[in-house]
Amino acid sequence: MQTSSMPLWALSVILSCAACGSGSGPSDAGADSSTASADSGARDAGRRDAGRRDAGRRDAGRPRTDAGPPRTDAGPPPTAADCAGAEVLCVDDTAGPTQEYATIQEAVDVATAGDTVLVFEGRYVGFRVATSGTAEARITIRAVGTVVLTGPTSGSDNVVRIQNASYVTVDGFRIAGAGTARPYDYDFAGMAARGANPGSPMRGLVVRNMEISGSSPAGFYCSECAGLRLEGNFIHDNVRETEGGNGMGVYLSNAATDNVVVRNNRFEDNAGPGIHMNGDSSIGGDGVQTGDLFEGNTFIGNGQNGLNMDGVQDVVFINNVFADNARHAIRGFQIDAAAGPSGYTIINNTFALNADTPVKFTADGGGHVLFNNLLVANSGNDFDIAESTPMLSANLMESSASGVLMNAATRNYRLAAGSSAINAGVASFGGYDAPSVDFAGAPRDATPDVGAFEN
Repeated sequence: MQTSSMPLWALSVILSCAACGSGSGPSDAGADSSTASADSGARDAGRRDAGRRDAGRRDAGRPRTDAGPPRTDAGPPPTAADCAGAEVLCVDDTAGPTQEYATIQEAVDVATAGDTVLVFEGRYVGFRVATSGTAEARITIRAVGTVVLTGPTSGSDNVVRIQNASYVTVDGFRIAGAGTARPYDYDFAGMAARGANPGSPMRGLVVRNMEISGSSPAGFYCSECAGLRLEGNFIHDNVRETEGGNGMGVYLSNAATDNVVVRNNRFEDNAGPGIHMNGDSSIGGDGVQTGDLFEGNTFIGNGQNGLNMDGVQDVVFINNVFADNARHAIRGFQIDAAAGPSGYTIINNTFALNADTPVKFTADGGGHVLFNNLLVANSGNDFDIAESTPMLSANLMESSASGVLMNAATRNYRLAAGSSAINAGVASFGGYDAPSVDFAGAPRDATPDVGAFEN
């Protein structure tokens, strides 16, 4: 335990990478029999990217969540002039100045460390990446405008496949599956990164600004992916397998999937959990995942837990919204992993209308700090951490959303005028500072509000 107040961004960051292996999927028998685990990442509590996610990339009829995370685009969009760059490879399905290649795979096959593949607006077959970049010279495959990937790459049924390659960024594509149940095999996930092992994981993958839906058994599967960053993605409405289980938005599998940063994403309306994590000691390595950061995400309307965490330790949660999930919001446990949860730091999150206790730990190693969290109208509206003694402060439990949240029925989880959560938090506790900004990037007061949003 820290002896002096420490801002979250000052927590240690170890960006290692994990390889992709098979690993087991979560049982759908309920929250207590899921087999998922997670990793930790950078502790930048205060920084958020400006701008809102494109409101148009929504399914018609679903209420817009007011907690939608910002996009993480950097700089103006590329143009045809960028294609003249020696390290830029341009793909277009229409003849013209941006068509150096007609398919994404052609460009990816010749890309080397430091290259950027720009894919201009259109509909394309997916692609497979098997070449690594370096920490100093990444390989980036980036969509320019609306780029829809309509079918799997050759060599697997994944629409996008990273095959044991490190320091690769995939940015801005839309993968819209048919919503059809597929067999229990992660070669059918919409996107997958695999082929490594816990002793030699993939490192430094970045998946950014993607929209992945309608895939089975998962939207995105990543195994042995150390230092993975998920930023600004919308992963929703993924469906169960033919055997009836899974249907998770994301599956982070096996040991060495450590130091993961999950920031500004939306995991919504998946048939199973929003994210499933599993240290799986049977695959090798230490059997746990450690050092993850979850900041500014929404886990809403998922058909199981918001987060399944089998053998996930030393994790920070800041400014997240967990709402209307069919089981717990965060469920830490040990089934396939070598150990259960320990060292969870949970600060300024909103837990609303989940169908079970918001946070539940079993096989618990303790060392948890929870403060400034808002719990509203969950079933079992408290923390279920019975096997250890967590440090708790300024966590507010309200039995009704009325007068507390702005409009939970339309997925607006901001604080209502006069909400009891306003100025109900503390600036620091247990050696940690509260974040300096809220979910939307607004500055917090010296006496912060409770939950993900500052009024």
